[in-house]
Amino acid sequence: MSDNSRTEQLRALVAGSQRMLQLAEAGDWEAVARLQDLRQQLSESFFAEPVGSQGAAEVKAAIRQILANDTRITALGGEARDNCQSELKSINRRRHAARQYSANKA
Repeated sequence: MSDNSRTEQLRALVAGSQRMLQLAEAGDWEAVARLQDLRQQLSESFFAEPVGSQGAAEVKAAIRQILANDTRITALGGEARDNCQSELKSINRRRHAARQYSANKA
């Protein structure tokens, strides 16, 4: 594989990671999951061949960027999960209150 092709693959990995972060910030978790699948395939393809010493610094920088994005995506996912749990608890409390009201009314 040519160096240009590998460089483009690496750029695609970083761009995909940045797009995943944008989607996570927008709360589009289904799209994040779809891109994660694509990124996994791109990663496997890219790392199927060893990285030469000339490209090592560029690969290292890309990996650091991807990891930083992943850290932020994970944090956003945790926040979204916590919000869903809070909303579910609130719904359950309201449902319980409605049942109690109905039972006392009868």
